[in-house]
Amino acid sequence: DVKLVKTAQVKQIPVIMQRQFPGVVKENEEINLAFRVAGPIKTIHVKEGDYVKKGQLIAEMDTRDYEIQKSAIEAQANQIESEYKRIEELNSRNSVADNDYEKAKAGKEMIEAKLKNANDQLNDTRLYAPFSGYITKVNFKEGELVNHGTPIASLIDVSILKVDIDVPASILLMKDKITKIECSQENINNKTFPLTLVANNAKADNNGLYKFYLQY
Repeated sequence: DVKLVKTAQVKQIPVIMQRQFPGVVKENEEINLAFRVAGPIKTIHVKEGDYVKKGQLIAEMDTRDYEIQKSAIEAQANQIESEYKRIEELNSRNSVADNDYEKAKAGKEMIEAKLKNANDQLNDTRLYAPFSGYITKVNFKEGELVNHGTPIASLIDVSILKVDIDVPASILLMKDKITKIECSQENINNKTFPLTLVANNAKADNNGLYKFYLQY
């Protein structure tokens, strides 16, 4: 008699390995916000912990001195502009030397540059957020005098989070075979965040581990 036997095709089952590593979560960017000009702070519109949007007003400086400066230069510029037009008209009729005309033109361009600078300084009395993020620190109070470049507040960008982990050589050698990276935090239950490997150190540290740079 012939006996029938069930057969099955042997399939190779892929090996899935999971590993966990502690990591350090960092913000994308942190910067100090500062005025480009010096003077007393008139108003601070934020406090520590506030979320601000790109372009939002952070603080204002007393503008009195810069408004006076601008008005004085504007008056001077109007006078020089009138004189330049007069000499330009005379020069077109060959009634004034070319050298005098070039001096008047240079004077006009110089005062225009001074007026632009005065306008820029007046505009710089208002401090805006360069990107959206959280205010982590406010260093001054309203009415305090600050110099240009002095940090008024600190702002962090959390639109992109970075995670650094240290892995052994065995993981480094298999990095091209990694299919999924996720991050979880102890204070956030039942939620994971997908991460992407963006770079790694090719040299090990003193513990024989390699740094992986991940991004959310």
